[in-house]
Amino acid sequence: MRRWAKRAAVLGLAGLVGLAALVWVLPIPSGLETSHATLVLDRDGHWLRAFASPDEDRVWRIPVTEAELPEALVQAVLAFEDRRFFSHPGIDPLAVLRAAVQNARAGRVVSGASTLTMQVARMMDRRPRTYAAKLREAFRALQLEFHFSKREILVHYLNLAPYGGNIEGIGAAAWFYYGRPVSKLNLDELAALAAIPNSPNRYRPDRGAAALERRRNDVLERMAEAGQISIAEAEESAALPVTAVRRSAPMLAPHASEYLRRRHPGSAVIESTIDAELQHRVARLLGEHVRSLEPHGIGNASAVVIENETGVVRAWVGSKSFFDVASQGQVDGALALRSPGSTLKPFVYGLALDRGLVGLHTLLEDIPIHYRDWSPENFDGEWRGVVSVQDALAASLNIPAVHLAKLIEPDGLVRLLHRVGFAGFQRDLDRFGLATVLGGCEVSLLELTNLYSSLARGGLFREAALTKEDLEKERPQERWLSEGAAYLLGEVLTDVARPELPDLWRDTVSMPRVAWKTGTSYGRRDAWSVGYTRRYSVGVWVGNFDAAGVPELVGARAAAPLFFAIVNALPGVHADSWLTRPRAVETRQVCALSGDLATSSCPHTTTELALTSAPQGSCKHHVEIEVDDENGHRLCSRCRGSRPRHSHLTVVWPPRVASHLETSGYPVERVPEHNPSCERGLVGAGPVIHRPLDGDEFVLRQGVPTDHQQIALLASAESGSGVLHWFVDDALLWSGPPGIPVLLDPKPGQHRLVAVDQEGRSAAVRISIEP
Repeated sequence: MRRWAKRAAVLGLAGLVGLAALVWVLPIPSGLETSHATLVLDRDGHWLRAFASPDEDRVWRIPVTEAELPEALVQAVLAFEDRRFFSHPGIDPLAVLRAAVQNARAGRVVSGASTLTMQVARMMDRRPRTYAAKLREAFRALQLEFHFSKREILVHYLNLAPYGGNIEGIGAAAWFYYGRPVSKLNLDELAALAAIPNSPNRYRPDRGAAALERRRNDVLERMAEAGQISIAEAEESAALPVTAVRRSAPMLAPHASEYLRRRHPGSAVIESTIDAELQHRVARLLGEHVRSLEPHGIGNASAVVIENETGVVRAWVGSKSFFDVASQGQVDGALALRSPGSTLKPFVYGLALDRGLVGLHTLLEDIPIHYRDWSPENFDGEWRGVVSVQDALAASLNIPAVHLAKLIEPDGLVRLLHRVGFAGFQRDLDRFGLATVLGGCEVSLLELTNLYSSLARGGLFREAALTKEDLEKERPQERWLSEGAAYLLGEVLTDVARPELPDLWRDTVSMPRVAWKTGTSYGRRDAWSVGYTRRYSVGVWVGNFDAAGVPELVGARAAAPLFFAIVNALPGVHADSWLTRPRAVETRQVCALSGDLATSSCPHTTTELALTSAPQGSCKHHVEIEVDDENGHRLCSRCRGSRPRHSHLTVVWPPRVASHLETSGYPVERVPEHNPSCERGLVGAGPVIHRPLDGDEFVLRQGVPTDHQQIALLASAESGSGVLHWFVDDALLWSGPPGIPVLLDPKPGQHRLVAVDQEGRSAAVRISIEP
């Protein structure tokens, strides 16, 4: 007997060693590494949208860490599922013995002996329930206990436990049954969740709320028996109704959530900066606005709200309805690249002001211009001759904006958009020209709104933040505009008349002060309205995602009303003050006509806000001349002598402007002819040739009469230059008033065209005509 006992002991020991070796050597199935869902939360931890795991069965599984697990949950699970969890090696012999006795007495299976570790083993390697599978679970449990700590096994259990339907794990159960993370649940709620995995189909709250309540109370009773909670706590929690309900996954910010999921692949929980309440408010206003435009063939809109001080996105509505297939609702209008119309103009004006090229009252030309194959026009098809900087920006005139865009090159608008990271401006910058300022490019609503937000920060640009992680990492600010220039832009943009208020809207105390700009793309495919208050920047795009043009798609009519509806709904905006005027902005007196520093000859002056770097030139439009009393000729210092004469104040316009004003029917004072007997003549500006441009090339069309291919010549002269002479290859072609188009019969070859005014001043260009 002793020999057999020895052999049995040796064999038992060998078996244990072999089992230990197998536990150590055999790999653990990969079931612990499961895919998971993605949950996007708002700034306060409320969920915005949830994405199911990429599994075929689309399971809702949101993993939690040990640090996120309340101790009360751990106690509830252990009290109900495995009281000796921390003392057994993965298999509980006492539980096995108890289950065997109970099942033998009942003649059927009425009790199980599975530990939490064995349940983890079963969930990571799901198989039909057989005795062989049970043995396999026991072996895997030993493996798990060997490789993981007890706390780690407990976390695995809570992340894999079934909670009914396609909900797996305590993380997903907390959100889908209570709408909060597990760390924010109460004792009665934790006890209910601890009970569900025991029989998920029976206890899931959408099917068995009453059964769940009884089972929850069992859990509370066991916790009290184990001394984990007091009897009073158990009774108090048991008296509460079960509030768990099966919630649908929310879709409050679907486009922003989709963007964040792409940007943070593999994240289970993404904490965004979106304000759920504001998001809901903006989405509702946007939907109502689009419905009012649908009879006009306008089917969609997008909106973005950014908090200026922090640069965080508080609302992001990509379309009127994410699930509206007819209007392509899943397209994200906040990220789509579209033509911005006139919304880029303020940044050109800002750069020109900052560099001291213009002041707010500086006059800009607003007359027809021609750049080889491009002739821009104003939106209303009219020209004003000259207009001040602030009036040109407020009226969103195209011609003055193009003049300024050319003036600030080469480090102009295109380089700015490249520097601040606009996606469409990161390569091939040479393809952009002056038309960029009029919308000849593509930008996104998010990019544009964020750039406007930099104006509210005094010219400091920073990347927009959309997650708490973005806020925590360093986001350096780059100054692209001085604080003073940004303030002047704001002063101009707040003076634009608002669609819902009379011109004196700023006197209405209850309404916020807003700097804003509209834009309309070519073909009326996109309508924009973008601007800012002291605290927020708002961007609105209205249009159709298929780029269908609609006559009513004009920024001021289609987008501005929604813009102001959102502005008026911003939290605290009505109590906001306006931006503080920087020290670099001062007041000065300028000529009311020219906008230059006033001289003694200027009859009227006005006060303007200006940077210390503003132009310092004196007014050249008001000129005092001396006129001969006898013949009315203009006299100069070379010929006036002792002639009887008198002083006369006149307004002198540049040649291009004077010619345009005259041909447009505006009264332009004729400067008296200079004294013809003056031997030295008059020094001044000569004529300006507008068409053709120097170096222009023309190709004759075969079979078309040359009189149908005539080339228009156009030149202007200084006011007072009554006659202009055109010469072609030194031969006189025509004489007459400046500003009149002259037609040239084309002849193949190289030609020199010269325009000469009556003072003998000239301008010349060369052209070529190919047969």
